[in-house]
Amino acid sequence: MQRARRLYLYFVSAISLIALGTGLARLLTNLFERISDALRGTAIVSGDTEAFRREASLVIAIIVVSLPIWLLHWWLAERATGGDSAQANTERTAPERALYLSGVLFVSFVILLTSSSSFLSVLVRELAGDRLWDNPSALPDSLAMMIMAASIWGYHAHVRQRDERLGAGLAESTVLPRLYLYLATVIAALVMLTGVGHLLGVTAQAIFDAGPFVSDGRWWVSGLADGLGGAVAGLALWSLHMAVGNALVARPDALGDRERRSALRRLALYALTFIGLAVSLFFLSRGLEQVLRALLDASHGSEGFGFRVADPLLRVLPFAGAWYFFGRRVIAEADRAGEATDQATVRRIYSYGIALIGLAAGAGGLAGTLAALFHRLAGETRPIFEGIDPWKDDLSRMLPIAMFGTAAWLWQSHRVGRWVESNPDVERTNIVRRVYVYVSLAGSVVAVLVSLALIIYKVLTAILNVGTESLGRELSTPGGVFLVAAAVLTYHALLLRSDLAARPEAVEESRRLLLEITLPPGIDLDEIANQVAQGLPEG
Repeated sequence: MQRARRLYLYFVSAISLIALGTGLARLLTNLFERISDALRGTAIVSGDTEAFRREASLVIAIIVVSLPIWLLHWWLAERATGGDSAQANTERTAPERALYLSGVLFVSFVILLTSSSSFLSVLVRELAGDRLWDNPSALPDSLAMMIMAASIWGYHAHVRQRDERLGAGLAESTVLPRLYLYLATVIAALVMLTGVGHLLGVTAQAIFDAGPFVSDGRWWVSGLADGLGGAVAGLALWSLHMAVGNALVARPDALGDRERRSALRRLALYALTFIGLAVSLFFLSRGLEQVLRALLDASHGSEGFGFRVADPLLRVLPFAGAWYFFGRRVIAEADRAGEATDQATVRRIYSYGIALIGLAAGAGGLAGTLAALFHRLAGETRPIFEGIDPWKDDLSRMLPIAMFGTAAWLWQSHRVGRWVESNPDVERTNIVRRVYVYVSLAGSVVAVLVSLALIIYKVLTAILNVGTESLGRELSTPGGVFLVAAAVLTYHALLLRSDLAARPEAVEESRRLLLEITLPPGIDLDEIANQVAQGLPEG
């Protein structure tokens, strides 16, 4: 009965809150548009006034209907959580309440992040006098959405914090609020990093005078506005959510101990670490790609060589910093946990995760490099783009990915190899190593099967003379994939075989049986012991 009541209350509260938020946002938008028109000195025609009144009537009606419904149902839900009774604690820790709060927090967070980023971007354009920007309603609309989302998010975040102070933080239902907390942390961090990278890209354009050819002299306004909006909004919300998570970890009580062992927190830190690594490899590869293009005379575009190299090398900085910062963070938190097993597991996930990313990038880049070389050997017939041989274009793009990916894989493979040498029994049998090996095997098996099927298909079409111009060129890409995937498959199959062969054999533990014999007085104990021993098996 109580569960049905909670489902009803929180469902109606959510629906009415959506309607209320929509109405408030539209009402504020109309109000801010009027203020903006007055400040700009824009004339208001009668048709605009009539449309404004019609929309204002609609949104006011929505607010008048939805506000009392939400207040009533939310008051009933809140009344049940008041006090220190067992029933109140049950209500605070109810999964329905956790679902409602987490859902409202996440939706309002996404709206707040996007609207605040848009507001800052439009504000910079307006202040800088961007003549190519002509959207007078963007600023009022984003400001209204930001105020509405911030109000809803702030209130519900306060409610959740109050529930946790009263004991809801140790309940099983805390998984949804924690999922929101760390998912929001990851999203805000990525928006921040992307914005900073965009700002650095604009900086590279300014340094090397690589702005658009056609502009009014303020080409940098658009890039600055977009980058600054994402960087500032992402930084503010990431800092806030990260501070909440750090405060939970720093608590000396059971809640803090639970948070320090939280799988969701570590998953978020790992996600940011590995995303930072993957994007860093991408930008570093792009920088080296431009060097190879210059060496192979395969450059295209109007930008100079300096900008083409500096742009990706500047954009890599925030993501490389994220890789280092979050990687050190997860290892430091594991060290503070004090358990050697936990610390070793965290380090294994970090190293094997980097190795897996490096293996994927290295294998993909090497397959593309071989395909480009095979195209060249077979005689390239694709049209030349801007006077560039296509095989040079492919080689310049794929070889850097192969080099940086392989370097990352070899780096962590060497580190893991030292662990195996120092403690082979533990390192060869741990679950993290098994997952890495089996994921590598699964990916390589799929690549082998697909590429082999394509090879057979191309050969059969050539034999049957069905639309194949050159068998060598047709086989270049699947052939490169097959060779690399087969090598990865063979290596990891041998690695798994050596791990299984080195596993110590299980020794059956000897069993112990206690025998109690009660004897009458006067019996020779040694004689009885000899008789019992004669009936026992050998050993």
